[in-house]
Amino acid sequence: MRAGPAHPSSLLHGRYLARNPLLVGGLRAIDALLGATVRSGRPAGPASDPRRVLLSVGGHLGDAVIASAVFPLVREVWPEAEIGVVTGSWSRAVLQGHPLVRWVHTVDHWKLIRSGEGRAARFRRYAATRRRALAEIREVGYDVAVDLHPFFPNAIPLLWQAGIPVRAGYTSAGFAPLLTHPFDWEEAERHQAESHRELLARLDARFAGVAKVRYSLPPLAPERTPGGEGKAPGGEYLLLHMGAGLQLKEWPAAKWHALAGHLLAEGHTLVFTGAGAAQAAEADRAIGGRAGCHNLCDRLSWNEFAGTVAGARLVVSVDSVAGHLAAGAGVPAVVLTSGMNPIVQWRPLGERVRVLTHATPCAPCNLSEGCAAMECIREVTVEEVLAAVREELAGDADGRPRVRPDVPQPVPIGADT
Repeated sequence: MRAGPAHPSSLLHGRYLARNPLLVGGLRAIDALLGATVRSGRPAGPASDPRRVLLSVGGHLGDAVIASAVFPLVREVWPEAEIGVVTGSWSRAVLQGHPLVRWVHTVDHWKLIRSGEGRAARFRRYAATRRRALAEIREVGYDVAVDLHPFFPNAIPLLWQAGIPVRAGYTSAGFAPLLTHPFDWEEAERHQAESHRELLARLDARFAGVAKVRYSLPPLAPERTPGGEGKAPGGEYLLLHMGAGLQLKEWPAAKWHALAGHLLAEGHTLVFTGAGAAQAAEADRAIGGRAGCHNLCDRLSWNEFAGTVAGARLVVSVDSVAGHLAAGAGVPAVVLTSGMNPIVQWRPLGERVRVLTHATPCAPCNLSEGCAAMECIREVTVEEVLAAVREELAGDADGRPRVRPDVPQPVPIGADT
């Protein structure tokens, strides 16, 4: 199956999901060389009833939450299979402890590391984590590997080097000759989790008939923060998450300040979350010293953050993992998103999710660096967000937080836990 012609805003260049001509040219050259020198050993038929399955989860935190929807699908179709995951160390916390996942291997690709390390340090970290993961994967002895990430970098060379007999994945990030079951990426109006199921269905047709696709998050273990600090307040609260992985995808701080003022005036308690000192400072500016606000940015472990999201009555977030966590926990969410990527494909997958964006003729632009104006996110108005929040709260008939039963309840700030 070949990729169709690209439309003007498409990210596809031939079969490759990339706009950078140097990257596209490099991937094309690598595939040509591998095609001439490597025998994939492609099996004649589909995979069936493997003992051990390795899933490669690329990208960052939101990608890991989306990929979690695959675990129950694999268990339903291949009930005897044990599941392993290879992912970045930053996503390990999302998947660690999942009842359907036995092994988690970590590889920190130099291109995806966001810690601010220098280039040499990133390459050393990548080499060390890859070497360790390769040894672990070989020791487990997987029968089938599926790379779920359609973008560069993928894990296909690692899966091939590990000697896994059946290797499925997309051709859109290069290294397709190393796959036994290569599939071209298709642009379609469906969520990324549905695309994951489509990829699996090409490997085994039974995946096409499985139950509805939804996130599958692991249970959260209770944790203690010294002195009880860094915990959400008791009672009802709204959670505001201002930060995204890319600053371009963020809503102006002045609008967050105005939104917080309206919500406080309506009697809501507000909790701000985020990662890093910069996001904590932005939250302080949005709070502006007003009572009724709690800035928990950069003060929560992953479990505490996920539990705080799950304990909220409603979440207001930009395009970040907070919206996906809310969707997975069944918490109503209002998500402000840019037009950089197709919204249908990457929106949080949940029944109580409202996505807001400012319509522009250039969206989706598929530009990794966006544009100078970013009207698609910056021109979303405070009034639009406030109206969406009010409507979602009014629709929450029981008026109580929608908390997963396995999530520890939040405790008051300063309480002894």
